[in-house]
Amino acid sequence: MWIAADSFIAPGVDVRANAVIGARSSVFSNISREQVCWGSPSPPYYSRKRFEQEEKV
Repeated sequence: MWIAADSFIAPGVDVRANAVIGARSSVFSNISREQVCWGSPSPPYYSRKRFEQEEKV
């Protein structure tokens, strides 16, 4: 999880693994895993994509 500077997370709100909260955001609802959000209020805008490195044989 990454919470940027000067962000407000309301009491009782869950921010799950690998979520990103943008700077100066206000979060009033739970944020699911791997979601990216920003703003006030900050809804989830999109899901983070994980890129697996391909092994070269």
